[in-house]
Amino acid sequence: MQPSDERVVYDYAKPEDEGALRRLLREIPLPGFLTVSYEREPNFFLATTIEGDAHDTLVARLEPSQRLVGLASRSVHRAFVNGKIARLGYLSQVRIAREYRGGKGLLRVGFAKLHEKHLSDPLSLYITTIIASNKIARRALAGRRSGVPPYTEQGVISVLLIPLWPRKASAAQRAGIRQATRDDLPAIATCLQKQYAAYQFAPVWTAEDLAHPERVRGLRPEDFWVAVAADQVVGCIAIWDQRSFKQNVIRGYGGGLGQLVPTVNWFGRKLGLPPLPRTGEVFPSAYLSHFSANADDPELALALVARGLEEMRKRGTAYATLGLAERNPLCQKIKKAYRHIEYRSVLFTVHWEDGQEAVNQLEDRIAHVEVATL
Repeated sequence: MQPSDERVVYDYAKPEDEGALRRLLREIPLPGFLTVSYEREPNFFLATTIEGDAHDTLVARLEPSQRLVGLASRSVHRAFVNGKIARLGYLSQVRIAREYRGGKGLLRVGFAKLHEKHLSDPLSLYITTIIASNKIARRALAGRRSGVPPYTEQGVISVLLIPLWPRKASAAQRAGIRQATRDDLPAIATCLQKQYAAYQFAPVWTAEDLAHPERVRGLRPEDFWVAVAADQVVGCIAIWDQRSFKQNVIRGYGGGLGQLVPTVNWFGRKLGLPPLPRTGEVFPSAYLSHFSANADDPELALALVARGLEEMRKRGTAYATLGLAERNPLCQKIKKAYRHIEYRSVLFTVHWEDGQEAVNQLEDRIAHVEVATL
């Protein structure tokens, strides 16, 4: 409990807070079918650059001990809103130490501080996601509490964890799909912008973004695979392994599955299947990111996914992570094509009083967010 001679103060994270920020992420996992701590080793700030052009991490600290007991992040990136390019905010990593949850006002005061940042850099809209099974967070954040800005549900994101068991290489072959080079980055950016403009909240990627060592940390041009027709890039997918700076650590399995992991893994070895990690281990996954294919050509979309999975197998990755809106027809096709573990996140817009009109004017488009940057 809070000592009587300490008080909670709020400010923005400093470089010397880096170790304490990583500790908070380790110590506060998010519950669900998979209980996961979203960690940032070896340096918290390495992952912040992939979220956008601007990033701030608000912290709640005790004085005089300086111990951190809460954090929340605000970042800004360019995205398509109603088909037009706009600056879009992203609120993430809301964590509060267990002993400070409930009636101690950290959320209310924390959002007041984020509102001050919003007034200095106003945005019409922010987006955020909450794991669907995390009822505590949904009640605390999306329950219309006093001092918390309105959260408006904008659909469900299906995050698929696809085990990479052996499959014949021929299943991933299709004419016109090849590995990219640095020279392809402008065409990839053009393809992404052309196709992402149809979606709500889809990120805007430029050739400069795709070549930037911090904006796409760990992602190289040769990690892209492109579909080419008539000398034009008409689809793409990337393999983005972020485990060198972002890790999803398993802290528990729901439904009693944790007790069965050794047995499941024993049978899995006989079948050549990737193992489920034990509690405390990093989930051995890389992202299928920057996924784009013409909605009128679902076969191309499936071929790109197959090509990405085949390349992951060659690299020794055990699971692929792919996130798509539940409403996206491609999501259902991929779920039917591959066995998978699914967890669902609810996508929300968040706004202060000056953003109500922007929420009211949102068109009913299928959402697309890049889960690798969340």
